[in-house]
Amino acid sequence: MRYEITAEQLQEESSIGYKPTATDASFQSLPLSMLSDREFEILCYKLVKREIEEGVFITSDKVALMQGVGDRGRDCTLYLSNIPNGVIQCKKYSGRLTLPHVLKELLKLLLHSILDSSIIPNSKNFIYHIYSSNDCNEQALKLIYGFRHEIDVHINSGIIEKYAKDVSEDYEAFISFRGAIPLDELSTLLRSITVHFSNGSDLSGRVSKYTDILQEFFNIRTVIDNSGAERIIRKALKDHGLKLLTDEDLKIIQQRIGEQMPNKRVRLGFVDFFGFSKDFFRYLQPEELRSLLKQVAEIKMTLNESMLSFIGNQVEIMESYYCRPLVDNNEIHRFSSQIWKPYLFRRLASRCNFKDLPKSLIDKLFPDTVLPKDVMLRQVSETLLDTADKVLRGDYSEVYGDGFFLAQKISLLERIHNGIHSLEEAKKIMDRDLKVLKPIMDEVESKLEALLPTTPHDYHKRSKLF
Repeated sequence: MRYEITAEQLQEESSIGYKPTATDASFQSLPLSMLSDREFEILCYKLVKREIEEGVFITSDKVALMQGVGDRGRDCTLYLSNIPNGVIQCKKYSGRLTLPHVLKELLKLLLHSILDSSIIPNSKNFIYHIYSSNDCNEQALKLIYGFRHEIDVHINSGIIEKYAKDVSEDYEAFISFRGAIPLDELSTLLRSITVHFSNGSDLSGRVSKYTDILQEFFNIRTVIDNSGAERIIRKALKDHGLKLLTDEDLKIIQQRIGEQMPNKRVRLGFVDFFGFSKDFFRYLQPEELRSLLKQVAEIKMTLNESMLSFIGNQVEIMESYYCRPLVDNNEIHRFSSQIWKPYLFRRLASRCNFKDLPKSLIDKLFPDTVLPKDVMLRQVSETLLDTADKVLRGDYSEVYGDGFFLAQKISLLERIHNGIHSLEEAKKIMDRDLKVLKPIMDEVESKLEALLPTTPHDYHKRSKLF
């Protein structure tokens, strides 16, 4: 018996009143946890339905949204040639899913399938999808990403039988199982099915590709460009009796500084003070002056650290926009895409924070600032090729971590180098893909360079700071 939702009911439920606000700034996680449980289920249904229509979701050819009550552990049912071959379980929580939560939800579905075999006609070709608005904790992730091995551990330890008993006590539909849990049938099903997981970040990226679905569930606020921002800022400042600085205003600042008497211009190397007399600084005790300069240095350091973080963020955004689609479309290998972040970060970071230092000191302390582009590109490539050589030889001695996290890192390295069988092949792939990547990285570097600070200046005026 099916409990699928009708098109009319779906239309009624889709017309939600409150839409959480989401900022459209290229890539970010959507506020999925602010949707209601039912809204999150409908969102997931519409997303998968669209992906099936566009040939992105290829394991099934139809998806049906269930009624929301009496769904027997299924929020959405997936079909292939009109035969159920999977379900989607939608979990809308602000916190992370735990191992007991994941296992009990899965066991609920499997117990229903034992009562009604039409739910899982062929367990070997059945996929259990978990869609979470947040994420899972470490134990749950360990189960999901190592399901084949971990489920045997939990069966043998008695965890599965214990949780199955808990589920049978919670639902009247399983009253017949309270005397004896069908552990053999559950174990067979658990060892046959496949489990897939999508967290909030995964779902956000997928939903963001479809503007109509995004706007249906979220109140989108778009980050405007600089020209629009300037107009808004001018108006906001005008409302408070202030003006946005222009070239004309900078001339006024220059005039004000010029009006300061020579004995009220104090230059201390990396910071200048205007309006304070030299006698005042002579009056300061060594410890007071040292404390003052230390605080100025800390401000500069904070600005530098924040700028580096900002650059890293912008490089990642551009990677999502330019580089990741090249990998998804098989225009470049995932191995070659690793060059994006370290190369662009070094190129940009080396030119943003040190312009107020002498050139000789910059050359000594920050050699990246004087490295030619091709040399830096070669250095990053050689580092990646050195890692590839170790991975291809099965040498993970320099991979740090233990237990689950070490296994995850090794698994990621293997996926990155998938399809590469020798160091020579890796070099050929890198050379080939750099022909595609170099002009794109040059363009992105030019765009992001406009966001870097010019030679920094700090102006201090007594009682007024803007």
